[in-house]
Amino acid sequence: MITYLSNKEKWIMFFVMVALAFVLFGNGIKGDFVYDDSWVINQNPLMGKLTEIPKIFISPYHYFQSETGLYRPMTALSLSLNAIFSSKPEIFHITNIFLHALSAFLILIFIFKRFKSKQFAWGTSLLFLFLPIHTEAVTSISGRADILALLFSVGVLIFILNQRYWLSALALLLALLAKESAIGLIPLICLMLFESKKKIIPATKEAMKFIPSGILYLILRWTALKTHFLANDASPVYNPLKFTDPLTRFYTALKVMLLYIWKTFIPIHLSADYSYNQIPLIRTFFNPNVLVGVSFLLLLVVLISVKKIRESPLGFGSLFFVSTFFIISNFIVPIGTIMAERTFYMPSLGMAVIAAYGLEVLTNWRFKKLWLAIFIVVIIIYGFVIVNRNTVWANAESLFTDMATESPMSVHAKTNLGLYYIKNSQWDKGKPLLEEAYKIAEDHLPLLDSLGIVAEHEKRYKDAEQFYARALNIYPYSDTTLSNLGRLYFALGQYQKTADIYLRAFGYVNKPNFLLAYAMSESKLGSYDLAIEIIVKYYGEMPDDTSLQFALGYAYFKKGDRVKADQYFKSSKNPNVSDEEFVKSLENF
Repeated sequence: MITYLSNKEKWIMFFVMVALAFVLFGNGIKGDFVYDDSWVINQNPLMGKLTEIPKIFISPYHYFQSETGLYRPMTALSLSLNAIFSSKPEIFHITNIFLHALSAFLILIFIFKRFKSKQFAWGTSLLFLFLPIHTEAVTSISGRADILALLFSVGVLIFILNQRYWLSALALLLALLAKESAIGLIPLICLMLFESKKKIIPATKEAMKFIPSGILYLILRWTALKTHFLANDASPVYNPLKFTDPLTRFYTALKVMLLYIWKTFIPIHLSADYSYNQIPLIRTFFNPNVLVGVSFLLLLVVLISVKKIRESPLGFGSLFFVSTFFIISNFIVPIGTIMAERTFYMPSLGMAVIAAYGLEVLTNWRFKKLWLAIFIVVIIIYGFVIVNRNTVWANAESLFTDMATESPMSVHAKTNLGLYYIKNSQWDKGKPLLEEAYKIAEDHLPLLDSLGIVAEHEKRYKDAEQFYARALNIYPYSDTTLSNLGRLYFALGQYQKTADIYLRAFGYVNKPNFLLAYAMSESKLGSYDLAIEIIVKYYGEMPDDTSLQFALGYAYFKKGDRVKADQYFKSSKNPNVSDEEFVKSLENF
């Protein structure tokens, strides 16, 4: 039995994993920022600024939305470091691919160190690397949270095997700071500590070393989220299981579990969205999905409970899957979504371990070459699926089109594609999709916003106002809805309402464009001093934002102070516009 890997072997393994990862995911490098990337990267003012790095650790993951309850500073830090080097998406994609390869390499090292089988270690890591369900986590830039959480989690386990418990505790802290779901690692940590020390008291003594990491994480999380420490703002569309009774939630979550496992090994109809009503709720125990799901869970519990099996790869894979999947399962505590392929990145390792162990058993039984050939064929097929799936994430249109195709009953999928079309002035394509979505669920905030935009375009201003008002009833802090409603009021010449709306929006989200709209509205009302005062209060007498400089110049211009106005217009005026044209446009503004 081989019990040692040389440094040369490790380097070869590492470069093989990196090379394979770039072969699999390389065609996704040219992809745009899409979907959640906008919230996480483009709308976070801390991104790409070295001086703001400390602030990342005391800020919500969604910078302007602490109510989402997400705190992932390690992920935000890694994205910010990418942004320092380049604002283009390529560097972000390359980093994701490299981190995926590094995760597979560390899995190989851990599995070999724990079970002393090169074939099993290679089988597990290669299968994990090639699983198409990982495309969302790797090719979607914002999927990095799941990659980092697993990467640091495997580090936790490796350090425990090496009896480097303080380093293991540090790795756990980093995993939690990457994504909250890393908390699912705790049962594994307890088991491995007990296996290492054989007795409760020595194991407990080593477990105490993890407590400072937990305390520090809780302190940082509270600092960033305050009263939203345990928040979950999922709507009935994103996660209907949050709003149903416990038994219906559990029954439906069992079906979702089976869907995850099925799509892990049979990667057909992968989708970036499973929102309402793509997965109908199950309300009876005697549904086939429930019966199979319960049986599967009971089987896993038996495998974990029997000591001899628990110490085997089969038992380890079962425990890893159960402990990490439970966090995202919605079985008891609802999360932000009913199902998302990226969230299965960590639990899928448990499935990869079980499948690779099955391959190990078969090859040791008989027909070794045949089983290995079948395995190679399977991962090659998986590879083609990944390469094809990467193209889905190339841009917003390809993603939303695929989303609506693969999840035809999802109100959110139809809304995303419909909104994409109307943003690109393809009203004839967008409006029917939004109307179809409205038939599935009427109270979906992005859908109401989108229908408001359509009504505004068709000059049905009263309908537009009503759609925006309904959206604000669902979520009063929606800066998108407030911005849409403010724009409507401004276009209708209702400047006092415009000022009120944008001041409210600025109170929720300190974005310069909201203050700009407020100041311009006050200027239209003749309150020039008030417009000047509020800009200076928040951004100083010479703001970095040229639009705010223009707003100051406009207020002074309307006051009759041309000298002061010219100071601001010099830096904010389009140099291709003559002074005469510029003054005329100001008078007609």
